[in-house]
Amino acid sequence: MKEQALKLALEIHAFIEKYAKIKADYDPEYDDEEDRFNGPDSSGMEAAAKRLEKGLVPYHPASSWASGCYKMNLDQSEGFKIHEDLNKRIDFFVKRGFI
Repeated sequence: MKEQALKLALEIHAFIEKYAKIKADYDPEYDDEEDRFNGPDSSGMEAAAKRLEKGLVPYHPASSWASGCYKMNLDQSEGFKIHEDLNKRIDFFVKRGFI
């Protein structure tokens, strides 16, 4: 189960790197890493990944593909499918209650 959690965390990070919008005024030298996103949806996905990496049950992120936190100039249907799949898989760990 831990291997699945780590695999999911890696996939979430890859999704975020590709699709999450970064705040225009984000400066990694001065701002905290968790403040880099332009909205709570991406931050929630990142928090779920970090909890999975630590072997903790994630909180289910209230993330919506249409929230405005994700890059819509990329392939929307692919991004939407990945987003929904990740949410379902996160939900599996949330409902299970342990890793």
